[in-house]
Amino acid sequence: MQNLGDASVANADTFLELRQSVNLLKGENNLEDYMQMQPRMRYYNRISTEDAISLFEKLLSNSSVYSLNPQQRERRRALENAINVLRSQRAK
Repeated sequence: MQNLGDASVANADTFLELRQSVNLLKGENNLEDYMQMQPRMRYYNRISTEDAISLFEKLLSNSSVYSLNPQQRERRRALENAINVLRSQRAK
């Protein structure tokens, strides 16, 4: 019975990381929250910087620059800026 408990804890951790990733990608202000240390540690503590960069890059690769409305273009620029900032923080 002990092994069952261990597996459920590991699964819970996995699903927590997935939930945080989905929340980060879906929300409007979540990008700004992730860029600030306190909200990041509170809401996205399971998402590493490398994983966040990878998720943001995938979002960017799925959209064409030409078919975006102004709000979507602004979101794209924010994602590009976030990737640059996270890369520079990682390099330090």
